[in-house]
Amino acid sequence: MRIEKIHLNKIKVTFTPDDLIEHNLSVSAVKDNAPWVQKVLMSVVRRAEEEVGFSAENARLMVEAMPAEGDGLVMYITRLGSEEDVKDALGEAKKRLRLKVRSLREEAHVALISFESFEDAIRLASFAEDCDEGVLYLCNEKYHLVIPTAVAHRFSEFGKMTTDEKSCNFVCEHGRVICENALKTLRNYF
Repeated sequence: MRIEKIHLNKIKVTFTPDDLIEHNLSVSAVKDNAPWVQKVLMSVVRRAEEEVGFSAENARLMVEAMPAEGDGLVMYITRLGSEEDVKDALGEAKKRLRLKVRSLREEAHVALISFESFEDAIRLASFAEDCDEGVLYLCNEKYHLVIPTAVAHRFSEFGKMTTDEKSCNFVCEHGRVICENALKTLRNYF
């Protein structure tokens, strides 16, 4: 586990696959806020205080967890004070995700595959064993996968596919991110 101080109120914690096994962690466990995860987080915060001077005593914390390359996990822990801090932290998290999606759009043209149900997305992930990419969103009560066009055409039978940039931008801006590296994440957890 590696701890880096990003800002006075923020740290980045990188977990290796071995760390995840040792602490029984996953992105879904963090999102579910399981009791053992809270204990792990508190031990990480104590360690961060010793190693990099990050103090979280009597503070509210915002935790962002996302899969990292090599089956690891990256966690950003932000100490929140005022409501202004909360809004700033949420805005920064959304901005970071938008930048990631924008870079995906710039690297390759993207397609949007829309699903009627979460199970349809899981079916696609189990079929797409050689593809780990994509960001899964929930928008207007439907699930949407943003994925490079180069691979999307192989999966058009699993949902409604479009390459319309406006549709993709709408989902990226207004949808709620369910998971990144979506196909791999869905295969691993479902």
